[in-house]
Amino acid sequence: MEERIRQRRALYTVLREWLDENNLLEALQVFEDQFQGQPTIAVNDYLTRIAPLYRDQVDAKTLRRNLMQLLVRKSAQLEPDPLPLLQQLRARKESVALEKKGAQPTAEQLALHTLVSTMMRKLPLLQRKQLHAAIAVQLKQHFVNGSYDALARYLLTDNPLHLALFDDRSLRQFFNLIYVAACEVLGPVIADRWFGGCIAQLRETDQVAGDAVNRYL
Repeated sequence: MEERIRQRRALYTVLREWLDENNLLEALQVFEDQFQGQPTIAVNDYLTRIAPLYRDQVDAKTLRRNLMQLLVRKSAQLEPDPLPLLQQLRARKESVALEKKGAQPTAEQLALHTLVSTMMRKLPLLQRKQLHAAIAVQLKQHFVNGSYDALARYLLTDNPLHLALFDDRSLRQFFNLIYVAACEVLGPVIADRWFGGCIAQLRETDQVAGDAVNRYL
């Protein structure tokens, strides 16, 4: 795992000098899907595969030399792990795929989305990141495979289309896991105040949506 992260960071550090953000993430996705964990000798095959992304800016020989130099450096000299950027890219692609399939959330699911989205925006950025990490741990314990992925992508994209994949029971469990994670990150007293305040605000500003979320509480 550490070597995989090191390779990904080295690629990100080198390629970001030559590629724009979209092409950079596409190049890293190719690495994740087909080359991660392979010996360094596979660098030639990888650079050949992504050549259409960089061909006009730099040659493969230069990229390979720079990459090999970085792979022997200390981790502190590399850019941070771009995995969060890749996760966001996958989530955006999943959202587009859902739109093409015509997935549509119900009025109740949209109400839940409004509540969850509002709750997240009320938290400072650092606490929001901590809460997302705690929620991810809870999701891994209670949801599997595609269900976990869809809910994780929902939190990444803030796109209610992902909620259309779930029934009421699953979404009640999802909302409860947010509360459990909030108690861990914020403490039970602040978590209760945060939940109660956001629910009360929703009921005041949109009574229909406020009534609709009752099925998930």
